[in-house]
Amino acid sequence: MPETGAQELCRGVYRLLDQGDIRRAGPACERLVAEFPAFAPGWAAFSELWQRCREADRAAHCAETACRLAPRSAAYRAQLARCELLRGQSRRATALAEQALGLGGADHATLDTIGNVFSRAGEQARALEVFRAALELAPDNPAAIYNLATSLRFHGRVGEAERLFERLIELDPDDHEAVHSRSVLRRQTEESNHVAELRRRLEAGRDWRALSHYAYALGKELDDLDRPAEAFRAFSHGARLIHEHLPSGLETERAHIGAVVRALRGGLLEKPGSGHPSAEPVFVIGLPRTGSTLVERILGSHSQVFAAGELHNFQVEARRLTGARTVAEAFQAVLASPDRFDFARLGAAYLESTRPRTGRTARFIDKLPRNDLWAGLIHRALPGARFILTTRHPADACYAMFRTLFRSGYPFTYDLQTLGRYYRAHQVLVQALKDTLPPGSLLDVAYEDLVGDPERHARRMTEFCGLDWEPACLAFHQREEAVVTASAHQVRQPIYSSSVGRWRKLERELAPLLRALEEEHGDPLAAAGEAGGR
Repeated sequence: MPETGAQELCRGVYRLLDQGDIRRAGPACERLVAEFPAFAPGWAAFSELWQRCREADRAAHCAETACRLAPRSAAYRAQLARCELLRGQSRRATALAEQALGLGGADHATLDTIGNVFSRAGEQARALEVFRAALELAPDNPAAIYNLATSLRFHGRVGEAERLFERLIELDPDDHEAVHSRSVLRRQTEESNHVAELRRRLEAGRDWRALSHYAYALGKELDDLDRPAEAFRAFSHGARLIHEHLPSGLETERAHIGAVVRALRGGLLEKPGSGHPSAEPVFVIGLPRTGSTLVERILGSHSQVFAAGELHNFQVEARRLTGARTVAEAFQAVLASPDRFDFARLGAAYLESTRPRTGRTARFIDKLPRNDLWAGLIHRALPGARFILTTRHPADACYAMFRTLFRSGYPFTYDLQTLGRYYRAHQVLVQALKDTLPPGSLLDVAYEDLVGDPERHARRMTEFCGLDWEPACLAFHQREEAVVTASAHQVRQPIYSSSVGRWRKLERELAPLLRALEEEHGDPLAAAGEAGGR
């Protein structure tokens, strides 16, 4: 069948998108839907463009149009589900994903989209089923292999996941994400590791993104083999590549912290106003790599607690109701009319956005670290919510972040001096929360205390949450639920204390970090030139 004009234009749009040429793809999409308004693939292409521009509402509108024109298309329904997820509407996204499955006839690419919707919405068991189905349809497709391997890793099925990552690397030896994932999947041993291979990759590689993944993989494996100095050099190599190519965002981070601190110190939490009465949410806040996943696993083992994972829901709803794009703008919008802002509506919207996964237990845990910036608004919207603040020795906390290759966020962690300066700014936020949140709403849990006396501090946490003690809280490592954080392989082990004081083995190498942490002069939130790169 000869290609129609609509099909030819649509193929041209996707070629431009594949090339990353958004500037030319935009007018091409506009022409496509203007000339062929009843051509569903054209609207799907326009939706894809808007998604890449992070314009979620426009992307959803185009995907809805495609669905209306082709109501039996599983692919378009899955695309709309992805758009709703981008809009922060996880409940609607999962419903649309189920609808897409119900339509039948989904190819492996559509199943891949559906699986990712389920995974990002926290429905990991459902995601695993869908990723298995996708791989059955396309057994040699790299994306299908990678997604199933990653899902198996989340579920602690290390052997299956490792075999799939090895297979993927055989198919595509340059897949640097698969190489890194294979290294972090389990604890490497002297008898079974990839150190020599990773060194060869670093010597032969050219692309900085690939090299950074190889360096972090090598650092992780050397760390496992108790070779801390060599591991540090590998982490430093990877971090330097990232810091040289990506901005650290330190000044933006400090500006956001400053805006929040000013609001807290300015009496935001002292002003009268009623929020939603629910005491269901427990927010685990603090820096990443300070024990938040361990806290979540301990409490999540209680029969009256559901571990919901890292939810972006509150900030999505706060931005929607304030019209803000950043946390600083959200606080400014509330402060502009604190007596008129409907905090109860915000609390209700947050709770509703977490359903139906939540609502079946007395408590649920939201452990998104970035909720520490939103804690003031959370308290106004949900005055009965509890906060557990995880802390750790500053050098251990910072080095743990430095050793982690984050998939997104935390760009300030790839330079030791920048990281130290961020930590000092973050401590200003922590102190403001401690000073302004009412007594009984925040519990400080130090990682060192928790691993030193697990039962005592597990009992403290359950009591703080208003729950009776259950011994199952200490058997968290036996749970089979998926874990999607960087510490996924660690929390399936009994509690250990070997990570306490790890920084002391590298005191000389960590000197730039230690100096930044110990700076006593100047305002930690004051704008200053960033160190060591863009």
